[in-house]
Amino acid sequence: MERPRDGAGAQIELRQPPLVGRQRELARLRAALAQARAGDGRAVFLAGEAGAGKTRLAQTAAKAARVDGFQVLDGRAYSLEGGLAYAPILGAFGPLLRRLPPGRRERLTDGLPDLGRLFSHLRLPPPPSLGNPALEKTRLFDAIARLLERLAAEQPLLVLLDDLHWADPASIELLHYLSRDLGSLPVLLLGSYRPEEIDAARGLRALLTSLRRVGLAEELALARLPPHEIAALARGVLGGEPPPELLELLNTQAGGTPLYAEAMIGALADAGLLTRSDGRWTLDRPPELVLPTVVRDLLLERLSRLGEAERGLLDLLAAGGEAVRHPVLRAVSRLDEETLLARLGHLRALGLVAEEALGDEVVYTTGHPLIQHVAYGDLAEIARRRAHAAYAAALERLHPAELDRLAHHYRLAGPEVERGRALEVLLAAGRLADEQYANDQAARHYGAALALARQDSIAGPELLTLLLERLGRAWERVGEGAAAVAIWREAIEGYEQAGERVAAARLYRLTALAEWDRGQFDAALADFEAGLRALGEDGPAPELAELLHAQLIVLNRLGEYERSLALARRLRALAAELGSARVLAGAYLAEAHPLMSRWRVAEALAATERGLAAAEQAGEPLLLQRGHDQMSLLLYDLGEHQRSRRHAEQSLAIGRRLRAPMLAIFPRNRLVSLDLMAGDWERARRESAAVLALAHRLEAGRAIAGALGFRSLTCLLSGDLDEARAGIARARAAFAHGGRLDRNIFSPLVLVEMLAALEEGDAEGALAALARLEGQPATGGVQFRTEAVAGEVFVA
Repeated sequence: MERPRDGAGAQIELRQPPLVGRQRELARLRAALAQARAGDGRAVFLAGEAGAGKTRLAQTAAKAARVDGFQVLDGRAYSLEGGLAYAPILGAFGPLLRRLPPGRRERLTDGLPDLGRLFSHLRLPPPPSLGNPALEKTRLFDAIARLLERLAAEQPLLVLLDDLHWADPASIELLHYLSRDLGSLPVLLLGSYRPEEIDAARGLRALLTSLRRVGLAEELALARLPPHEIAALARGVLGGEPPPELLELLNTQAGGTPLYAEAMIGALADAGLLTRSDGRWTLDRPPELVLPTVVRDLLLERLSRLGEAERGLLDLLAAGGEAVRHPVLRAVSRLDEETLLARLGHLRALGLVAEEALGDEVVYTTGHPLIQHVAYGDLAEIARRRAHAAYAAALERLHPAELDRLAHHYRLAGPEVERGRALEVLLAAGRLADEQYANDQAARHYGAALALARQDSIAGPELLTLLLERLGRAWERVGEGAAAVAIWREAIEGYEQAGERVAAARLYRLTALAEWDRGQFDAALADFEAGLRALGEDGPAPELAELLHAQLIVLNRLGEYERSLALARRLRALAAELGSARVLAGAYLAEAHPLMSRWRVAEALAATERGLAAAEQAGEPLLLQRGHDQMSLLLYDLGEHQRSRRHAEQSLAIGRRLRAPMLAIFPRNRLVSLDLMAGDWERARRESAAVLALAHRLEAGRAIAGALGFRSLTCLLSGDLDEARAGIARARAAFAHGGRLDRNIFSPLVLVEMLAALEEGDAEGALAALARLEGQPATGGVQFRTEAVAGEVFVA
């Protein structure tokens, strides 16, 4: 498949992955080569799981050996050739013997007729029959040892033998015979194997033990790479800085295995999810799982060699998901203690299962994150459901308070469990996730509960409508605005049919704000009106306050500051009537915008500080985050950049704690502008690209347009006018509707357009950009800066 192209139309090319995290091992191999060159030969064995980088490390050492004048013989064993005698030896010596000039070949093989038993192309005289197979085998081993000596006499030798865990027993025996004389030869034998499969090659363990005992061998164990070295690997493959989302994905799924990380990067690039624009990489819509074919095949090959009993236990563990406690695994497996421990011990020895002591408990996981995915994916659907049903039953008895895990297994058990109980657990887990702001989990649990309720008709209309509202809230928090609106509109119908006017008004408010963020301005304004109609003039005061607050936010975005100021004061009066710190916080925060538009700075700051205090008193993290956003903006406009940064960072911390990616957009954009003011343009370009990628993943028009505005300003100040203008055009396309403009988004864009026109000496273009504000005021500092630039335009 042809790899996608980057933003400039060039085909994306990934680089050869660098050797990272193996400097100590490579230094030891170089030292072993130096010893061998001096006539002190030895054997070194690289031990590591599949994909650990054994072959790459060995080939790097071979390249260094060739530079130092070594002759390199390269052989390997293959899984399908384990029954072929001496296959890796033939692979190492055969190509060299075939390449040699006839005269040199004859000198090397002179008097060694037994070599003809292995290398038929040498045309040696047939060796005499000794009538004793064991003695003939000894003569063959001695002939190969003499050949090794003669080759080493010409130049130092490096003999590479890869994947020795698949070697036949005869090859292992021959290696032992050859290694006994290494100490007096300029020869380095470099072998590799997987420690979890050391006993698959009969005699390999005895070979290693024997050579270590006499001081002729050492072993270098290749551990998995830590996150910072996986980041260095990704940086080398991409030829640039990897996006944070990619590093998070690699650390979660590749598990420190270099081959897996490299294959995942290639798979994401081939799928068009990992793209490069303006020399920077972004990861669009990170998938839940990346499982390249080469990785899946490697893991399936390991699993295929398990016996039926061990594979069944591994499959059960894979269905368990996260770490599984010992009593739970025993209950699910229905094995007695002795049998369970024996099978777990075998799986641990193979590197397929890991155990950890957590206090008094012992828990089990698969040996690598992707082993779980591959083993689980290889299960039949009925087997999966029954495994999850078994886990649900065990957890109900042993750990009924672990709602999230219970819900996971009830959801995936399907009809194998009692549906009424499954619905109860899913609802309880969804509520708990809501309280903890675990929005992804809440969406998962509520979505499963809704599907179950609809499918089996085990819930009445009231519960269905409540589920729709909660699911929509979870979707909105994770940035899925379109899905949230669709779910909420269905819930509104249910509430209206049931005569629940307050609940309907609440959802009209939520859909209005979500539609606005998607750029659907008319739909948003219509929803506000529908909410007010649902409440009526004598509507309940708390929900009326919420609806007026939301409407006030939109009025500020439209630049209707006189109306918003009057509405904010009405809200303050309503808050006093209700005694609600929450309503009071919203009123004060909303009041600051129109005050700032009139450059009443002291009053705007005071209102925001009062809003923050009321939000603290109410314990409302969303309002608290909004207050920090507003303080950051006001202080930025006043030139107090250090204080502005502190509030932006506090806002970002709250957004991350709430696990709501949409809430990270504004503070990250503000930090970009602060980086620009501090002169750190490189960091600003890097971060603005990351924020834009996040906005695109969330598919939120308002967030995309805002991020494009900051990205355009960054490009402009970096001298990339074309990219700046392109960004402005894309922002307008992403978030423009009819004759209405969101002033908070488009006022800064006008400023960028004016600066771009000035940079090009186009005073008329700058005036045309200014005219696009259509006489509507911008907010605070943006208005001040726009007027300042307008003065420059008139002078020009």
